[in-house]
Amino acid sequence: MGLAWRRWRWTKACAGKGWGEKLVYEGLDALNEFSYAAVVVLGEPEYYGRFGFKRAADYDLHCRWPETEQAFQVYPLGEDALTGVNGLVAYAAPFNRF
Repeated sequence: MGLAWRRWRWTKACAGKGWGEKLVYEGLDALNEFSYAAVVVLGEPEYYGRFGFKRAADYDLHCRWPETEQAFQVYPLGEDALTGVNGLVAYAAPFNRF
């Protein structure tokens, strides 16, 4: 089982304080504790790449929005988390509104 994250938006007053980085690391730690296999995100590759996210296409994973191939990324939470996993990553209905 995996989890999808949505992009965070910051006000100018909050930007540059390291809060996003803390949220990412805390989120990854919490999801690992709850035995999730992986996290997918639609976000800036330069930003999420700092935390170890990789292009989902490199794992033969894709989402319903083909124009987002560069932004669609995955972070396996274990060594073999994505072994034998490929194809379409389905999002919950509420996510499709964004």
